[in-house]
Amino acid sequence: MLTSLTSLLFPPQCLHCRESLSVPTALCLRCALSISRRLNFSHIDGVPHSFAATYNEISSSIILQAKEENNSAARTLLAELIALGLTDSRSILIPIPSRRAANRSRGYRHATLLAQRAITLAGGNKRQVIDCLQINARIRDQSGLSLQQRMENLDRQVSVKLPRGCQLDSLRIFIVDDLVTSGASAREAIRALRAENIAITGVISACAARPH
Repeated sequence: MLTSLTSLLFPPQCLHCRESLSVPTALCLRCALSISRRLNFSHIDGVPHSFAATYNEISSSIILQAKEENNSAARTLLAELIALGLTDSRSILIPIPSRRAANRSRGYRHATLLAQRAITLAGGNKRQVIDCLQINARIRDQSGLSLQQRMENLDRQVSVKLPRGCQLDSLRIFIVDDLVTSGASAREAIRALRAENIAITGVISACAARPH
């Protein structure tokens, strides 16, 4: 009764175009058609990379709502796309870190929340998310930077700090992110983990701008 009344007073809307929906889904049919749910594959520094959606106006809108507005419906949609690449519910997920200033400003760690949602959708649990990557210094916002600038901005700026007693040997370990554009963040995460002799099974992102 309460749910029906809430739906009547606040009808569900498409996350992107704001069209009213007759059922509580994230996107209208037109916008949903632009979000592929078919896995695409590439490689980043020799590590397999899978992603389900191409970066476009609609996926950009969803990412911004999840990251900057803490929109749970938008984050769940991104998590569903990441979960498509998780064939083993026992996998360990390591989220790409955000700048510390961004985390403080938002009041939450979007990448961690996204990874936790993805692994639970895949049948695992939040304890399988290991938030061990950290940015060592103040870096520039990556938005608007060229590939070369992104690589220089992140060069040797990510390190690994595992929780006490954490052992990652012989586990399927995936780096996860909402979006891969130039691949600079993923490459730096791969470098940092390899420096600690941590073997990476793959990189999974919800969206990607192009193969890398």
